[in-house]
Amino acid sequence: MESLVVRAERAGRTPVRIVDLAAGHGGFAIALKRRLGERIAITATDTADEYLEIGRAHARECGANVAFAIQDATDLSNFAPGDIDIFLCTQSLHHFP
Repeated sequence: MESLVVRAERAGRTPVRIVDLAAGHGGFAIALKRRLGERIAITATDTADEYLEIGRAHARECGANVAFAIQDATDLSNFAPGDIDIFLCTQSLHHFP
């Protein structure tokens, strides 16, 4: 991940805008934010708000500035080209047909 962030930074993106799709509780997004800090602006997304609520609470406990939002990972039409530098989808691909 860090090499992707470095590449985006070299392209003039600061902070690097990241969306973690189907993030569930947002554990990966929180860990990434804790590691890379202000270099990134990250949003953890899922279709289940109850999972996102758990993530919000965990992020607050950790002091990690992570945004959480409802998002269908199979429909990204609400994002305009260039809105996001990196899309992630970790530990969830097995849920998709």
